[in-house]
Amino acid sequence: MHLTFINGIPNEEYEEYETALKEIKTELEKEHEVVFFTARNMNINYCCGCFSCWTKTPGLCIFKDDMRLILKSMANTDCIIYVSPLSAGFVTSVTKKVMDRFIPNALPYIKIYDGECHHPSRYDNSIKLGVVILDEGNLDSEAVEITKNMFERLSKNMHATKFFHAVAKAEEMEVVLNEISSC
Repeated sequence: MHLTFINGIPNEEYEEYETALKEIKTELEKEHEVVFFTARNMNINYCCGCFSCWTKTPGLCIFKDDMRLILKSMANTDCIIYVSPLSAGFVTSVTKKVMDRFIPNALPYIKIYDGECHHPSRYDNSIKLGVVILDEGNLDSEAVEITKNMFERLSKNMHATKFFHAVAKAEEMEVVLNEISSC
């Protein structure tokens, strides 16, 4: 299985989570192909909403930045896992930036999917989508629910065949391995 991790941790203050993610990556690499992106260390522009990725350069964003690496991995992946703490009640800005730049992997047309209007996927692959919300002990249940709902919507937009979410403290990150194993 090809796994794509989007690490949306904003800075090094989350060292214990970074260590746990490295251990998870090492464990998963024993049986899977794992591509791991640390978004804060990448040159990724914000989406400017120009839709050139649909009209002028189909499937390619006008920005020639590191997001192209992520999009390529997403096009060939079986499972995408976003990892982020919550900041001001939602995922970090680096996580949201990656979420917003998914548009080139969708087509500009509208089709009915699961009883709703959605853009079809540009690529013929069935993916699973997961989000891991990092719990530092101060999570607001409403913020967790809003974040979970947002990723469920993203999962539908991506035509994901499975959606999972986990809330984990650094010492409980094995929950990520359990969720991925159930895919």
